[in-house]
Amino acid sequence: MLEPPQKPGRFNYGAISLLSQDAPGLEVLGKDGVWKQVEVIDGAFVVNIGDLMARWTNDQLRANLHRVINRQVTLRHSAAFFLDPDYDAVIEPIGSCVPAGTPPVYAPIVFGRYNEAKLDATFEFRRQPLPGASPL
Repeated sequence: MLEPPQKPGRFNYGAISLLSQDAPGLEVLGKDGVWKQVEVIDGAFVVNIGDLMARWTNDQLRANLHRVINRQVTLRHSAAFFLDPDYDAVIEPIGSCVPAGTPPVYAPIVFGRYNEAKLDATFEFRRQPLPGASPL
């Protein structure tokens, strides 16, 4: 069997994602720099935290760099649910996550603007003007 091309990883932008998968393919980058396959457990969900959790927890929780590579000859199906705050929610480190006498790692942000900036940086089409649309 041919080895599929290697793909770069990505982080989820929001708070938490839940993933149901029926076959292997999801991989996370370990602290040792080696990609590790996430075990498929029938009836279970994979819980993944996104970049936003680092902001809320002052870097106590960090998002996993992950990717999907289907190394099988059969189809792989997955369904994801992304839990994010309201568009206008102000995100700042939780007080109990900031040690006394030290400044927070992150300044407050508005989730919607943060998320749009992440999407714009990821997807080229979001930076292109719509055909026939007048500039704002």
